[in-house]
Amino acid sequence: MRRAQGLPDDFELPSFTVAGAVKAVGNGVPLPLGRAIAKAVLTAMSAVSGDAS
Repeated sequence: MRRAQGLPDDFELPSFTVAGAVKAVGNGVPLPLGRAIAKAVLTAMSAVSGDAS
């Protein structure tokens, strides 16, 4: 699951229980996906503000 999220195999969340760590990693968003979403949002916002001017 760590590898699928783009985390190193030795990534740990020491203050989490095992179940909590699994949930936290599983609910995470891989960095490339987050960047792609941010870029799409910025592009959409630019298009909307460009249309309003």
